[in-house]
Amino acid sequence: MAENQTGTLEAIGIELTKVFRPFKERVDAGEIMLLLAELGIEFPASLANDAGFQGAVTGVADKVNQMIVLTKELVTAIKAEEYGQSAEKIRALTELIAGLVDDFQTIADEINANGPYPGITA
Repeated sequence: MAENQTGTLEAIGIELTKVFRPFKERVDAGEIMLLLAELGIEFPASLANDAGFQGAVTGVADKVNQMIVLTKELVTAIKAEEYGQSAEKIRALTELIAGLVDDFQTIADEINANGPYPGITA
């Protein structure tokens, strides 16, 4: 691979981090409900107090933080041509992404469980 060329897996990790970092920042700032409202979905404040919803939202934020660290470690391992380390980081990122999917499903389930919401249909 050329010195400054980004590999496919490295690029995927970097781009996923870029996509989810704003979500993490908003969760860390306690602004998840505001973020959803800005996206055009205004839910009642009671949803923010739901333990399952909060747990899943926090789980996503935690996984995004882990993804940031793992992506940096993957880039370092690839640049150092440490292929065993690279493979381990790729495996860990894959598991993290699967966990994100599970957390997003939990968020969707909690939103549905706390409905119906005025003006929103499933």
